[in-house]
Amino acid sequence: MSERLKPVVEEMSGDFPEEALKTVDSVPPEMGEPTGEPPKKRGSFKIIIITALVTATIVALLAGGIYVYLTGTNSISKIPEEPTPTPTPIALEPEVIPTPLPEEVDLSEFDVNILNGSGKIGEAGKVRGLIEKAGFNVVNTGNAKTFDFKETIIQAGEDVPQAVVDAAQKALEEDYAIKIGETLPSSSNYDLVITVGSL
Repeated sequence: MSERLKPVVEEMSGDFPEEALKTVDSVPPEMGEPTGEPPKKRGSFKIIIITALVTATIVALLAGGIYVYLTGTNSISKIPEEPTPTPTPIALEPEVIPTPLPEEVDLSEFDVNILNGSGKIGEAGKVRGLIEKAGFNVVNTGNAKTFDFKETIIQAGEDVPQAVVDAAQKALEEDYAIKIGETLPSSSNYDLVITVGSL
């Protein structure tokens, strides 16, 4: 332990302000000396309170959520089922609706343009053979603007009957993946345009 110095009081002559003459009752402790008081912990009480509140809130939310979930599912399962009334059959005479007979369509009246969109050499010629065998009139074959077609696309004009499109699809569906495309513009020179794909 270090020695404590006792304050020395000297009498001095002269006029001094009273503040200067006050004696020091105690000497402040030096750094590191124990003062006898426990060190103050600032904010630790606040941290404990905040942590307790946050934990209580989370527990309350979880408990409330579980309660709502369990009571919600129980109330749904407790709803009594009402028997649904079954209609009694009434004997009616069936109404005879005549089914239209498929029109005989002359496929050779429709002009067909075949475009190779697969990039494979000779695909347009192969499709031409299949379409002509079905009875169509192929007036042109050529290449599409791009060769990235996967599916074979059949496009028909506005006035072309569905039976014609179906006949073209039936002629090609064994060898190609068929997709019906958009209607051809009225300015088109062809009734059907078939763009051959790679599938």
